[in-house]
Parts: sequence; C-alpha cells; structure tokens
Amino acid sequence: MKMMNKRFPLLVIFLFGTAVAVFGREWTNTDGQAIQAEFVEFVDDDMVTIRMDGSGYTYDYPIAKLSENDRNYLDGLKAKQAVEEKYAKLADRRARWTDDYEDAVEEAKETNLPILLFFTGSDWCGYCIRLKKNVFDERDFEEFANGNLVLVEVDFPRSGLSGSQEKENNALKKQYGVTGYPTVYIIDPKEETLGRIGGYGGQSPEEYIKQIEDLIKKRKS
Repeated sequence: MKMMNKRFPLLVIFLFGTAVAVFGREWTNTDGQAIQAEFVEFVDDDMVTIRMDGSGYTYDYPIAKLSENDRNYLDGLKAKQAVEEKYAKLADRRARWTDDYEDAVEEAKETNLPILLFFTGSDWCGYCIRLKKNVFDERDFEEFANGNLVLVEVDFPRSGLSGSQEKENNALKKQYGVTGYPTVYIIDPKEETLGRIGGYGGQSPEEYIKQIEDLIKKRKS
C-alpha cells in the first residue's frame, strides 16, 4: 500500500509536535493520514499504544481505524508474541507423570504438546522397570519431556489399583489395543496416534528420545 504524506488528526499533531528522529514506522489510518511512531503494546484486542517519534508521547489508537497494512503488521506482532509466550512457559515447564488421562489431554491442548502413554506393569514387568529406570528417570529424558511431552503412566500393577483407576486404565488398554508391556504410544492433543514403541531393547535416553522425535515429526510434516 502506498503511504501518503498526510498526518493523523490535528489534535494528534498538536499533542505530538513534529517528529525530529525516526525510530518507529509509518502508520496510516483508514482516511489515508500517516504518522511516524513506534509500537508500544496492545492495550486490548481493539486498541494499540504507539509512541511518537521525537516527542516520546504515547497515544492509544483503535486498531479498526488503522490501514490494512498496519493491521497485518499488528497481526504479525501478536502471533510473534504468542509464540514467545508459549516458549517462555515451556522453558519453565516441568513435565510430571500423571495417571489422569483426561487431565493430560487438557494439558496437551493448552500446551499444544503430544502425549506419551506408558503402558506398564510397574511392580512385575522387568522390561517396564528397566525402561523407566534407564530412560524415563534419566535427566536427559526429563529435560526433553519438559518442553516436548505430556507424560501419562497407564499402570497394571499386581498390587492393584482403585476401582475407578483400574476401569480407566482397562479402557485405555482396549482403546489402544495393548497386548504386552511395556508399550508406549505417542498421541497428539486431538488423541490421534502418531506412533507406537513396543517393548524395550536397551536403548539409551538419547536413542529413545530420537525414536520419539521421529514420531512427533510425522505430526509436523
């Protein structure tokens, strides 16, 4: 869009004065009037704060009255901020194992992370115990999970479970067609299967992480 040399309303000119230094960008309103200013922040979904070049005066302006080019620019800033906020949250996130599948699905939707379902017999399955000790309890895996996975343990211990938990775990076992342990499924927040890792062949945390990453890539491709 061709920028015009007109200015914003006279009130703004009176308040802001003439810009003598250029630090921001040119903003144009729907009437074709333009002004040089720097983006400060989003006031809300309808208003944006800009800072005038030279005077440093801040001014709240309705987004709807800005040009299409400026609205697209603001959409890009908002999208960038959303990504930055997401990764800031993930940087501080600590993955935790849960046995609450529904709660895990909600967390996956909020974080847009895939879910790791670990079908295990925690007190009798030797390979399950080794997988947990040699991979899932290792620091490398924990650090990977913090920003990349929601963790769910679907356990079938000989010591037994509460009635509701046993019912939920049996339903998940049937849903995913699990016939042996350990079995690991990677699913997306919509509960669609990305892949399965059966058994445990002695992989290191790095090797196991690579298997998971390969499955997650299918979601992004």
